[in-house]
Amino acid sequence: TWTWDGSTWTQQAPTSNPSVRDSAPMSYDPGTGQLLLFGGNNNGATLGDTWTWTGSTWTQQAPTDQPSARSSATMSFDASTGRLTLFGGYNGTELGDTWTWDGSDWSQQSPAVDAPGRYLAMMAYDAGTAQLVLFGGFGVNGRVNDTWVWGYGAGRDWVQQSPAQSPSTRAFSAMADDGKTAQVGLVGGGSTGYFGDTWLWDGSNWVAQKPAHSPAARAWTSLAY
Repeated sequence: TWTWDGSTWTQQAPTSNPSVRDSAPMSYDPGTGQLLLFGGNNNGATLGDTWTWTGSTWTQQAPTDQPSARSSATMSFDASTGRLTLFGGYNGTELGDTWTWDGSDWSQQSPAVDAPGRYLAMMAYDAGTAQLVLFGGFGVNGRVNDTWVWGYGAGRDWVQQSPAQSPSTRAFSAMADDGKTAQVGLVGGGSTGYFGDTWLWDGSNWVAQKPAHSPAARAWTSLAY
């Protein structure tokens, strides 16, 4: 476990740690002021444990309910509900369930419409529309490039979008909300090769950006505001 203070990385030495893993989602929970980590993969074993990080200590949680063990799920804080939301993942099959974390327990959601099951997808909160935006990933038939929003209108359903343009089919891109512009940004990802493009979601459409300088093409990367 390492922390960044704005100029320096420092390795931490907590008294307890989650086991070694990859492909585990982690997000900040403003309601508790903690990071939340769920599941992942440990040398082929799929995990289903929930951990919180206070800034100095990892604590394994014991919620009454929780998602099944999985890796490569996507998770983001939903500011409209004040809860973390987790979607999909993989445990031998592509999962399409939706769960929320209230600070102490997981609750499975029962939307009228579900986004198709997938893993290695990208999800981020769009402050401009007060919705979560889900894009791409690996579906049942391979990589996809569909866009869905969660929390549409007064209900809590998944609603597929029909943007005039969108990033090409891909998985394991980096996506995050931009708190300054109230837009969602997406960078890179992989399909048959790696991408180095940059896109912004304006609430109804994906808009390709043309920056003078940008990171080299890559996948399995991270992005945060």
